[in-house]
Amino acid sequence: EQVPSFQEVDVIIGHSCGGAFALRLLEEGIVQPKQTILVGTVIDVINNEFDALNKTFIDKPFDWPVIKESCDDIIVFHGDNAI
Repeated sequence: EQVPSFQEVDVIIGHSCGGAFALRLLEEGIVQPKQTILVGTVIDVINNEFDALNKTFIDKPFDWPVIKESCDDIIVFHGDNAI
């Protein structure tokens, strides 16, 4: 309900929980961009103070096959050296 109507979207960029939001848009078929760029995207509990905020974005497993079919190209920037 909070997402505006998308017509043609070429690229979606999401950071942190915004990346999880982008994944949900793909999963629900709300958008089918040519490219999705995810930066430090949260897809599971990370055991820090942001888990409560992220909960609404990661409260159910992602449907990876559907997400993969919803976008031509997905680029992920992620690391394991969180500060």
